[in-house]
Amino acid sequence: MKPAIVLILVTALLLVAGCGSDNQITFGKPVGPFLFTVGQTSDNLFSFHGSDSGAISPIASAATGTAPAAVVMQGFDITSFNLYIANSAANNVTVLSLNPASGMAGNTGITLPVGSNPIALGLRDSSGIGIPNTPPDRGALYVLNQGSNSISGFNITDTAGHMTAVPGSPFTTQVNPQALAVVTGGTSPATLATFVYVANGSLGSISGFKANADGSLTEVSGSPSLSPRQVSAFGALVWNFLEQ
Repeated sequence: MKPAIVLILVTALLLVAGCGSDNQITFGKPVGPFLFTVGQTSDNLFSFHGSDSGAISPIASAATGTAPAAVVMQGFDITSFNLYIANSAANNVTVLSLNPASGMAGNTGITLPVGSNPIALGLRDSSGIGIPNTPPDRGALYVLNQGSNSISGFNITDTAGHMTAVPGSPFTTQVNPQALAVVTGGTSPATLATFVYVANGSLGSISGFKANADGSLTEVSGSPSLSPRQVSAFGALVWNFLEQ
């Protein structure tokens, strides 16, 4: 049985200290920090205001699709933020705009169909690299569809949150995928690359995909990789780069 409330920690770092989805130390004045959760049985996104003591207080709620299961936040600049929500029973993703001064979310009217039972989201933020005579890079969104054993991929086309499917989407995963992580990194701009990792619950393995320049996915060599203990199920995936 799914829990009534799924807590999703999305970075609400709405200051000059930083924006976007990177884990980093930030300060919550004069606005934020904010915490957002989705309620699977209430079909709502809930906003909370944080404090220096760690206490939170409710701000407001906003309607989502049916049975929201995951939420991620993207910041384009200090004034422009979107929340992307996977609605597991509606088989779609909705986009809410975020007011960085109040922490309140509003409906944009943008909804995209995905596969069956979307349960996890992964975001590739904008690269920040401009190429002459090409549209600006706004990043990409990847949706893990547990019911249809697939990943839906979308290129984000503007700051309002409109998206177009990447070539070849959806991409087949192993049976019963449980979690997804999207990671971008490299030792230099020349080696910068994005990978999508999927935890396969039934097989106890992790599949890896490389994100190509157009957003499409290609499974990496040696995938899927089996867990050392051959576990029967995986939970969330977390990736981190440690600087030396």
